Amino acid sequence: MEMSRCMFHEKNFPKRFWAEEANTVVFLQNRLPIKAVREMTSFEAWLVAKGYAQIFGVDYSDTFVVARLDTIRLLLAIIAQKSWKVFQLDVISAFLNGNNAKHIQNFKQEMMKVFEITNLGVMSYFLGMEIKQGQGEIFICQKKYVKEILKKFQMEECKEVSTPMNQKEKLHKEDGANKVDEGYFKSLIGCLMYIMTTRPDILNVGDEKPDTKFVLKGTDKENFKGHKLRRIEEKLAKARYSIREASKIRNLRSTLQDPDNVPEGPIYRNANAFHRSYLEMEKVFKVFVYEEGEPPLFHNGLSKDIYSTEGRFINEMEKGRHYRTYDPDEAFVYYLPFSVVMLIEYVYDRGSNYNLDPLGLVVKDYIRTISYKHPFWNRSLGHDHFMLSCHDWGPVVSSYVDLLYNNAIRVLCNANTSEGFKPAKDVSFAEIKLMDGEVTGLVGGYPPSQRTILAFFAGHLHGYIRYLLLHTWKNKDQDVQVYEEIPEGMSYYTKLRSSKFCLCPSGYEVASPRIVEAIFAGCVPVLISDSYVPPFSDVLNWNSFSVQVAVKEIPNIKKILMGISESQYLRMQRRVKQVQGHFMPNEPPKRYDMFHMTVHSIWLRRLNIHIQDQ
Repeated sequence: MEMSRCMFHEKNFPKRFWAEEANTVVFLQNRLPIKAVREMTSFEAWLVAKGYAQIFGVDYSDTFVVARLDTIRLLLAIIAQKSWKVFQLDVISAFLNGNNAKHIQNFKQEMMKVFEITNLGVMSYFLGMEIKQGQGEIFICQKKYVKEILKKFQMEECKEVSTPMNQKEKLHKEDGANKVDEGYFKSLIGCLMYIMTTRPDILNVGDEKPDTKFVLKGTDKENFKGHKLRRIEEKLAKARYSIREASKIRNLRSTLQDPDNVPEGPIYRNANAFHRSYLEMEKVFKVFVYEEGEPPLFHNGLSKDIYSTEGRFINEMEKGRHYRTYDPDEAFVYYLPFSVVMLIEYVYDRGSNYNLDPLGLVVKDYIRTISYKHPFWNRSLGHDHFMLSCHDWGPVVSSYVDLLYNNAIRVLCNANTSEGFKPAKDVSFAEIKLMDGEVTGLVGGYPPSQRTILAFFAGHLHGYIRYLLLHTWKNKDQDVQVYEEIPEGMSYYTKLRSSKFCLCPSGYEVASPRIVEAIFAGCVPVLISDSYVPPFSDVLNWNSFSVQVAVKEIPNIKKILMGISESQYLRMQRRVKQVQGHFMPNEPPKRYDMFHMTVHSIWLRRLNIHIQDQ
């Protein structure tokens, strides 16, 4: 590579020394720390006797490559053609090498005996160029350098010109005009020449077509990211095709091999389609969690009490055990890791008469931050981003950012279609009340023959629907037992386990932890609401294991439930036990459990959209 490091080292020597006397390149000032005195070296020089020169006052402070760029490009082309990996070593110089791991390791060990050497891993930055490696291809990017040059010469606001300059235009000296800054123009031309030599697509314009089919292409970072995005969309297209084909198989049992229980039966809308979709998700789906934001408002949540599912999901994504990628270019979706519960705990003023502006402003500022630091929000206008909230105020907080409310995937316990929840893009999230953070004692119930209560409910007077239920049925019927307060000496969970049907009316908002409580107890849930979308209803057939009652039908609840035959009830109760695993908040998560089912719902929403690089 014809690069070497000067064996001579000196501090604070005259600026002109190397550039004018030695006729060499001088750059990388203040590069190495001197650990003994904890200061940086001043005017440290690289001596490469190649005949290059920089002139003090003209281009002395500019950085230029001390290597032949055609050599670098040739090596990169050969490496890409051979499908090798490029590794970079700072021997106080840089080397490109092949893929013989043993030889590379031996070489590094030998070099470490003589030189100071740092293993930089797979090459990503080299002589100012950003290098991205793929299978059989290498991308060279100079975006950062180009932006620096535009800023340096105050051309950031300049517009593109589609018509090239007239190369035959003759320039004439203008008498009386102020003398131009010769150093300014020399520095500008030098920078442009460097850009040209490091971008083969610019340098080789007009060259002959190469004999080989292999082409080394210059690109910028956006084009490279667009390449990654196209690959993601190709994977999604293949997954959609596989799912469609699987959906055509109408037998009740999936034909796919799976080490765990295979989804089957009428509890699913289409067991084969769900199974194929789940396997495709496990194979390719990746989630990028934005690292901006600090706990407790971000990257943190409560794993106990009524909002436990929100905190458990946040904490699981932070652990990175499933689906998470730390490379945003590989991500299918992007997670906004704020917790509405924690915003209410630390930001909301409880004496403010329900003023949610401070919460909304935090979210608004967060999205402004990530959209400024990363290109992904602006690229998709939020369509491939998601938030998650189990608090009733989650939808309201999301409304402070139009794109978050209208475009992004909102994973909400409060899945109310009358308040803006859109089943095609939003995800209904299950609410579970875990007082001690565990499900121990919540799962299990009496066999159907020992369930002597037709229907049961106990809960406070929250909202209009519960008012109607309590007004109609409280202390009115022994078959339909409805309580505002559970009587002393009576066990709430014993009642659940002893009932055939468990009434699950919406409160002030549509979500209710009683739905999952009923499922855990083996009690057929009766959903009483007009606009609630149950969790996982994109794959689960809720009609097969639950009863859904409109609010206006509350007076007819007993008649509706008595109209269900014993054989039909037994089928529904058996199916309730089948779906229990999908609502289980395991730690750590297990396949097909609540965490994975929630991610699968997000995966399905991503399948429904197509993102194009702008």
